[in-house]
Amino acid sequence: MVEPLQIVKFSLVLMINLTLTRLLLRNLSYYLMDKGIYGIDINKEEKKKIPEEGGVSIVISLTISFILLWGVFKCDWIWLIILTSILISTVGFIDHFRNIRPYPKFVYCAVIGSLYSFYIINNTQLHIIELIIIIGVIAIGYSVLVNAYNLLAGFNGLKSGVTVIISIALSIFFYLKGFTAEAAICVLVGGSYLVFWFLNKYPAKIFIGDSGTLLPLSIFIGLAIITRV
Repeated sequence: MVEPLQIVKFSLVLMINLTLTRLLLRNLSYYLMDKGIYGIDINKEEKKKIPEEGGVSIVISLTISFILLWGVFKCDWIWLIILTSILISTVGFIDHFRNIRPYPKFVYCAVIGSLYSFYIINNTQLHIIELIIIIGVIAIGYSVLVNAYNLLAGFNGLKSGVTVIISIALSIFFYLKGFTAEAAICVLVGGSYLVFWFLNKYPAKIFIGDSGTLLPLSIFIGLAIITRV
């Protein structure tokens, strides 16, 4: 049962999330262009230069929002979501500049994904063989799914739009299942990507970059593991 005070606090967190995302995106776009971090929009005839790696703004906004959300629900697993979110976005950001080869990138993502297995280990009595299997399945499955979801990027507004739709669906699902904090996480994710969508839809004013494309499914997989649904 959600307490009225929690609803008020979450509403404030959501407002902060939406406002912070918009402010960061607006200021980041100018900074990125000044630093020469941009891409060419192949969807436009004039092939304009568009600032890239706007996902950094989403990562920062969601990190701050998740910390505030922990103060509302006091769920320690939120810190695990924060840690993996920062790490996977860092891999994406580095990949943009260093062009990490597929195999090392897969391994990096798998290592990050394996962190979620510690939640199961700490809350379940299992034999060593079972633990190894669980860690392997989670690590490999996480890396495959996160990188596959990354392939959606390419058309203006596609990746952010799909993320908003999934976030809404999962927030309703988790809420009906009684996972209030998990539903709140999805609402915050959907909120940030909705703000971004307005700037990313055709004609795009900013690109999300790998720092933002790897992030959503990382969070969704984490929530699935934590709730075991």
